[in-house]
Amino acid sequence: TLGLENNLVSGIRMGQDANANLGESPLDTQNWFSEATVTLALPGSTAAILGRQYLDTPLAYSEKWNVVANSFDAAVFANSAIKDVTIIGAYVGKGNGTAGGYNAVAYDGLTTTFAKKGAYALAVLSKLAGIPVNAWYYNLPSHATATWLDVTIPAGPVKVKAIYSGISVDGAKDSSATALEISAKVTKGINVSVAYSTVGDDGAAGFNTATK
Repeated sequence: TLGLENNLVSGIRMGQDANANLGESPLDTQNWFSEATVTLALPGSTAAILGRQYLDTPLAYSEKWNVVANSFDAAVFANSAIKDVTIIGAYVGKGNGTAGGYNAVAYDGLTTTFAKKGAYALAVLSKLAGIPVNAWYYNLPSHATATWLDVTIPAGPVKVKAIYSGISVDGAKDSSATALEISAKVTKGINVSVAYSTVGDDGAAGFNTATK
């Protein structure tokens, strides 16, 4: 903010707590660990990353638009024994993401239980015959299940990408979202694309479960 807060700068992105009106300064110094991991090479072409880490999955990910990104306490396993196929299994126990407001990270990086009882994810990422197909399944025990599927089909200079996401939340109506994009390279330095998407009336599908 360059010292311009309360003058030319408002809505400070980091350093503001929901309890600021209880006497805490919105400019208090904050400290936390964003990453602290152990990486292991396991038998059978399997790798594991254990500890606090950034995640990049379709429905649970670190949002990097802010000064700092939210991270997770998780165990991620990836197996690449099959050519052009990666199988991922993960458990996310905690996270420091927040829902709404200015911040993507909780005050002082406080980690809390992810969802209600943690979350499990299983994915198959493949590129068969030159066509990338990625499928994800998420299980948030006693809360929700969610799916994600995307496929990209290259056809010469044209590329077609389709995405589907669905979610089923306990006590709520199931929701889904779909999107389609067609892009093409016209000439050097010029690309064109057209896209269409639709989301269910309740708008529950397709969001980042870490910050929603």
